[in-house]
Amino acid sequence: MTGYLGVRCPVCSKKFSASDDIVVCPICGAPHHRECYFSKGECAFNGEHMSGKAWKPPHEPGEASDEAVDKSCVACNRQSPGSNLFCNYCGHELSAESRQQSGGTPYANKSAGTPAGMPWPGTFPSGYADSAMGENETLGDASAREYSVYVGRRADYYLPRFKMIHSGERQYTLNIPALLLGFIFFFYRKMYLAGALMLIPVLVGFAFSILHISETFPVRVDEMSAITNINMRYLFESAGIEVGSHADVNDALAERYQNIFQMLSALNFGVRVFMSLIFNRLYFQQATRQIRRIREEHASATSGNIYDKNDYDAALAKAGGSNIALVIVLIAAIFLISNIALMQLVT
Repeated sequence: MTGYLGVRCPVCSKKFSASDDIVVCPICGAPHHRECYFSKGECAFNGEHMSGKAWKPPHEPGEASDEAVDKSCVACNRQSPGSNLFCNYCGHELSAESRQQSGGTPYANKSAGTPAGMPWPGTFPSGYADSAMGENETLGDASAREYSVYVGRRADYYLPRFKMIHSGERQYTLNIPALLLGFIFFFYRKMYLAGALMLIPVLVGFAFSILHISETFPVRVDEMSAITNINMRYLFESAGIEVGSHADVNDALAERYQNIFQMLSALNFGVRVFMSLIFNRLYFQQATRQIRRIREEHASATSGNIYDKNDYDAALAKAGGSNIALVIVLIAAIFLISNIALMQLVT
């Protein structure tokens, strides 16, 4: 593998040394660190295999090359190969003519092959590169890089599915977190309207579940006492909560509440399955709308199609990404309200 010494791994961008364990793609011949190749799961140039392109070294042995001199990015202060036009980590332009030492470099739509309205080409943000799409590949009028910044974590999962949806190859793909978590995952991914619609049958089901529990409360307390060997009735009544007797239970009404709750649970499961099948499509549509809106806002705030890259990326990341804080607050609120309602009904 001495022929690859000094060449950079396309995954981690580190130069190969004599002690490195190097593997070569059997299709295009591109060298990778073994660890990098298997962590990625495929060749870094997998998206170009269909075109028949073969990997070529950046320069012939003994030939002078810009690769020998690394460039330091003024935005993130990391090293990239000397032949690069853009930073491997943050996408910042490395050419001395256009960069500003402040780090707030404007990018104009003057790059060949960049569709009108797109801010700039360049590399994916660090950690978001996706081999199923080229870094300048577009889905409509937005680039893979823009979708990567918008999605944030797990862009490697969403970009291939966005591509299938856009091309018409597959419109519906199952999203497992959406299936398991339901409305919680929609709120997590900032799909608030869909999440709110999914929350309605859940809340109605909770209401009938609480009504059923309150109606059968004396029975449940005695069952808990039998299971735990603790006089739960005494504990509740000591706390000022009247348990009542089994004679107070309206069996017909309790059964009606239980039946309604079961029907709503079945409905909720059906809705969750359906929404998990269309989640990726809905998320792609939302991302596309948000990217267009943010781009228009930045264009109107500046002189045409010139953007400050850092501001634009920050706006995309803020609109997209995830909202774990809202999910925690929502779950806590539902739990608190449910318990308050139950205490009100049994006292």
